[in-house]
Parts: sequence; structure tokens; C-alpha cells
Amino acid sequence: PGTTWNATGWPHGHCFEGISELRNVALYPPLMHLLESLIGEPMLFHLALTDWISTEREWHQDDYLNPPLINTWYAAVWIALDTVTSEAGPFEYVPGSHRWPLLRGEKVRGFLTEEELQRVEEASGRNEWPKYSERFVTPAIEAKIASSGLPVTPFLAEKGDILIWHSRLMHRGGKRQEGWITDEASGVHPKFPRKSLITHYSGIHHRPDMILREQDENGQSYAVFKTDLTLN
Repeated sequence: PGTTWNATGWPHGHCFEGISELRNVALYPPLMHLLESLIGEPMLFHLALTDWISTEREWHQDDYLNPPLINTWYAAVWIALDTVTSEAGPFEYVPGSHRWPLLRGEKVRGFLTEEELQRVEEASGRNEWPKYSERFVTPAIEAKIASSGLPVTPFLAEKGDILIWHSRLMHRGGKRQEGWITDEASGVHPKFPRKSLITHYSGIHHRPDMILREQDENGQSYAVFKTDLTLN
């Protein structure tokens, strides 16, 4: 009672190393087989996003955030852990945008200043170039969406629903309606939470940078980073 709900989840994407229940969901064999059939090779699970509020990340494709060697052998899954409403800032995407030309990381970084390329954020300890580039990437994508006539579609999910998207799909985290609730039973928590698990996968033959790997009891593969599992 009286505690603040940790709506931002684990501070890193490798928390699954110490949480077998999370791995059981992310590596569920029917899901892994479906991903393999869609991408064309067995998939390696390597990233879990556990925020229970919208990231409000602007429009992007996942591909340009990855090393170029992956070359779109990549997919992600949005898993609803509860009902997701429009007030919660749902996952939003543009159907058909996976056929658009690709953004490339090196080209995007070419428009950043030298200071932005060298900047290291104190909170994360790393350079956040994707965030800095939103000042010109977001307007460019919004103009492309407007000229295409394609709709922006929210994923208003019920508990247990999943959405699979390819790394070329334009998507974003919707804007969340602000507001917090305080009560004795559950402490302080968002008025409009977005309870979800987001999992990312690469083609297993396209991640030579992820050498350490393990398999679960069903033979499904996940990357190992030997991460310190501490909540922020």
C-alpha cells in the first residue's frame, strides 16, 4: 500500500534470462513455428519490452535500428496482457507500409550533428540517436502516410490477443491519456495502463553478433547476455 507502481517494467530488454515464465510465453512453440513460416528460418528471441504504459515512440521501422546484416530477417510480437483501450496509447501501424522503401540507419545518422552522434545519455549510458533523429524522421514519415492515403490503425486488443509485425512495417506507440490513481490496495498506478509484453526476434542465421545462445525444453532458441537482473 502506498507504493508507486513500476509502469516502465524492467530497465533492459534481456530480463527474460532470469524469468522462465516470460520465456515460456515468448518461445511458445506454435508462435515460433508461425514466425519461422513467415520469415523463412528459425527465429532467435533476443529482446523483451515490458513497459505497462505506452512508450509513445514516434513512427519508425525496426529495420533501420538493427545492424545492416540482419537485412529484414526480423519480426516482433505485441502480446496483450489485458484489454488495451484508445486512452492507453495503443500500438499503431500503417497497413501496407511494409512494402515501402527502407529507412537505413547509416543514412539517418548522416543527418545528425556531430554532437548528437557523440552524445551519451546519463540515464541510459548510451547514445540515443534514434530519438534525436525523430525531429526529421517523424515529419518525413507523416508526409509519406498522408500522401499514401493508407489508414493509421490502432491495435485495440483484448487480453490474450497478439499482433505480429515485420521489421519494415511503420508503427509507433500511441499517445497515452495522462492520469494516475492512488488507492490503499494497489498504491499509485496509471489511470490508463497498457499491460503488454513485446518480444523481438531475428532469423537465427542472421545474428552472428549474438554468439551466446540457449534453448528451452522445446528446442526454441534465445540469446544470452548475462545481464544483471535488477529493477529500476
